[in-house]
Amino acid sequence: MSAQSFLRGVVTIAPNAFEDVAEQLAANDESNEQTLEKILLSSFSRRLALQSVIPRLAFESSSSGPRLTLANQHKETRMAKVVLITGANKGIGFEVARQLGHSGFTVLLGARDASRGEAAAAKLSAEGSDVRPVIADLDRAPETATSLAGQIQKEFGHLDVLINNAGAFDLTGGDGPASAVSIDAMKRTFATNFFGTVEFTQPFLPLLRAAESARIINVSSGLGSVGLNNDPASPFYSVKPLGYNASKAALNMFTVNLAWELRDTKIKVNSICPGFTATDLNNNTGTQTIEEGAIAIVRFAQQTDDSPTGGFFHKDGTYPW
Repeated sequence: MSAQSFLRGVVTIAPNAFEDVAEQLAANDESNEQTLEKILLSSFSRRLALQSVIPRLAFESSSSGPRLTLANQHKETRMAKVVLITGANKGIGFEVARQLGHSGFTVLLGARDASRGEAAAAKLSAEGSDVRPVIADLDRAPETATSLAGQIQKEFGHLDVLINNAGAFDLTGGDGPASAVSIDAMKRTFATNFFGTVEFTQPFLPLLRAAESARIINVSSGLGSVGLNNDPASPFYSVKPLGYNASKAALNMFTVNLAWELRDTKIKVNSICPGFTATDLNNNTGTQTIEEGAIAIVRFAQQTDDSPTGGFFHKDGTYPW
């Protein structure tokens, strides 16, 4: 297609905005590329509104030859994979957002508090990544997930990776061994770590199905392994906060069930243990750095289509259920 045909197509799409282009085209019937380029630049520089039109221009074939049309609204965003991370305004979630942003993902940085999410996203955006703050509150999982899914559908049309990173550990002393654990503390922990995660995930499944291939990562813990809890040789053997351990075991069951349900799709579902990482969740008593805690999550967010699904992994291998 010649430059002149291109310009005439633009005029056809937005005639009111480019009346002067139409007039100059009428006076320049010859296909002089330099002349047409000058017309284009002089007009476009005075009409910044074109910025909302040009990225969506595409050529289509017709019986009369190529013509300029508006491209599919989601075509451009397909160029970068889209990842949604809950609990990403700090800790491991923030580091995962940083690393995936550096890898070229469009990062939807989920946070319960809008101002904290905006501040965290601003830090990563300053590093050159495409990071956008979103509300992701597991205490209001159905409401926030449904609203956010609608926004993602409208802007991207799909979701490539969902990382369920947000979690809770009762630091009031209510969680503890089976004989003394507070039932209220157990309910609060389950509300976030299990029920909230399941409710938050469900509205995004159509968007994940719409991706060319997708990943769901449930951030779990070795403490949720029944096998390790019952193994005297395990470093987790004597750590028995029933509420937290049981909630992560339930999350692992969600992983297995969802992976089975999606077994004939290109969606991979896995539980990932980041390891005992120093975060607010454990009053920064963890022995790993934030960067170490992010390793397995970042790896599985970018796994290939022939990678496993329905597994329980950490940065150095696998855990028993």
